[in-house]
Amino acid sequence: MPSATGFIRTPHRQRGFTLIELMICVVILGILATWAAPGLANLSAKMTLDSEVQRIWQLLRLARQEAASSGQETWLCPSAEGSSCSNAADWNATLLLFIDADGDGQRGSGERVLAVSQPAGNQVSITANSFSSGLGYTALGFTRGRGSGTFTLTNPALGSEGKKIVVHFARIRTESVTEDDSVTEAEKNG
Repeated sequence: MPSATGFIRTPHRQRGFTLIELMICVVILGILATWAAPGLANLSAKMTLDSEVQRIWQLLRLARQEAASSGQETWLCPSAEGSSCSNAADWNATLLLFIDADGDGQRGSGERVLAVSQPAGNQVSITANSFSSGLGYTALGFTRGRGSGTFTLTNPALGSEGKKIVVHFARIRTESVTEDDSVTEAEKNG
């Protein structure tokens, strides 16, 4: 119906959201967040584990490569302060890699440090079987004494999942740790 001025009045369009619509969106977002949160926590734990696997892997490769290229033995060991090997055999701590010219597995005053590596955090547990005090490579790129062993890395947030770094003479490979492997390791230790 035309008004006194001759224009037809149209109703204003509604803009924005009603309170009910906003509440429904908040409820849906809450449901999605509770569904995604455990997956994100699991993803973070896997990334932390993968980071530590890469740290150990790179140190092993560097130790072998440096021994072969320099013609001198190298030694990788746990270290409390980053300047000498510790007797605690705690692979979760700082790791020290150096040229071991005298082959005694301890860093002497003239032996060059190749790397000092700090763990990213304390979420990952590293267990070494056969390499409790350290791991050395000869000038030919083989482990000292042609030794072999494993490093098992686990993150308690992932349950029994983990990774195993297998060192066999000059070869290094990774494997997934299954629940059966965890039981086998427990039986070996216990």
